Amino acid sequence: MTESALRVPKERTPEKSSTKKSNKADELISQSITDELVVAFCCPIGTPIQDVVNSYAGEIESRNYKVHKIKISRLIQEISHEILDSDDIIKRKNNYIKAGDNIRKKHKQSNYLAVSAIADILAYKKENKRVQNESDRICYLIDSLKHPDEINILKKVYGDSFFLIGVFSDRKTRIAKLTGGNTSLNIKAEDLIEADSKGHKESEPEYTQKLGKVFHQSDYFINTNGTDIDHVQTKIKRFNDIVFGTKLITPDIHEKSMYAAWSSASNSACMSRQVGASVVSKSGNIIGLGWNDVPKAGGGVYNDENTHNNKNSPPTTWDNRCYNWQEKQCLNDVTKNKIISKLADTIRTHFSDKLELHDSPQIEKLLKDSEIGDITEYSRAIHAEMHAIFNAFKDHSSEITGGSIYVTTFPCHNCARHIVLSGIMNIHFIEPYPKSRATILHRDTLTLDNSDQNQVRLFPFEGLAPSRYLDLLSYASQKRKDLKTCKLRDSDPKTESPRSRINLEAVSVLEKYALDQQAKDLDEQQKP
Repeated sequence: MTESALRVPKERTPEKSSTKKSNKADELISQSITDELVVAFCCPIGTPIQDVVNSYAGEIESRNYKVHKIKISRLIQEISHEILDSDDIIKRKNNYIKAGDNIRKKHKQSNYLAVSAIADILAYKKENKRVQNESDRICYLIDSLKHPDEINILKKVYGDSFFLIGVFSDRKTRIAKLTGGNTSLNIKAEDLIEADSKGHKESEPEYTQKLGKVFHQSDYFINTNGTDIDHVQTKIKRFNDIVFGTKLITPDIHEKSMYAAWSSASNSACMSRQVGASVVSKSGNIIGLGWNDVPKAGGGVYNDENTHNNKNSPPTTWDNRCYNWQEKQCLNDVTKNKIISKLADTIRTHFSDKLELHDSPQIEKLLKDSEIGDITEYSRAIHAEMHAIFNAFKDHSSEITGGSIYVTTFPCHNCARHIVLSGIMNIHFIEPYPKSRATILHRDTLTLDNSDQNQVRLFPFEGLAPSRYLDLLSYASQKRKDLKTCKLRDSDPKTESPRSRINLEAVSVLEKYALDQQAKDLDEQQKP
């Protein structure tokens, strides 16, 4: 069984086959290619997601698509058989988070709700008697996903016909919506936002929702903060124009700069995470790229040109990155573990008469789960932001002040102070970094309030995700130009197919496989 649905890029002009048999095979395969789409949404709690889902439904319907909506909250209600609704919005949201956690735990399946959404799609197909040769311009909208394993199973089943749209607004706006402006409820709203991002503390880590692990996997990001519905509709139309190729779309400065950062991250040999950064001048030119890796004597960082690590070769050719140096370990983790072990031994020695856990490794676990476990001080690698800033200073020092930096991950507090020092005024990021204390330690100079132009502003990234940049913006396999008129090829949104389509028969097999596997797992759990 393959892990993803068969990807079949749409052929604008089918090539002639060399034999009648291959013609027949082409016809049979072509008949099973579908225009169906599965579009899911994810968002931090308190974001006006319904406005975005409804706007997307309207836009895709204008392309002659039928829409079937699947609300995960409805599935939670139906599966749990509990009374979850409440006039208290914070209580209601908490009820649904806990019920979703309990469903995953009860069935011992972290992707249970996503598979339930697949079951809903199959039920719709059966109810509407959808057959292979029927018009298949239908879009299934899933509102909304909260666990990374939910994303994984949908990608495996629907392949390139699956898209995840991340929708966000700032924390201040979300708190105001959750509290109705009643500031006495702010603490409860903050706790709810934390539970939404990281999961409830009382829930089992494997089964609790983890929006913080989901959101950055989105294919497209939409900012609803301080914008009207026209902005949302414009962004949605642009995304669909990219997906269908109905307009010639090129990347904007944010997409181009974030893709440069994202692609730079692939240079990193760090065993913990790959991070990339790009520095952009006020005029919009990329003037410095960087990634996290170990610096080498003479300047720069080690790379694949450093292929040796023995005393018989010149030092300039050695590869002394952590994975290939001395004990080949992450020294930040090694050092942290030594500190934690020493602290634990000290606690046992001086407080053994007061601790029930003095002979247990639980002390180490408690220390690792504390902020001590977040220390990055002992890493040998220079961080991506610093690397990019140093590279920009080499040839473009006069262009850095007032510029921007694009980073694949929210900057740590160490990098934040150097970004401020450099004169950069805008920071754009995708993935959150909970370990960072940047906005706490540097709240005098850093702000998430994008209207404050007197401080260095942090912007969540908006636009096409860099992971889909080449996939959706490259037209290598498609003809843009009409060869007869020598003009841009005409495209009708009502009939144009998605640029990448999949095999309906392959999808049907994978849908059934996902449901069958879920049923088998449940049967196994019920055995004595």
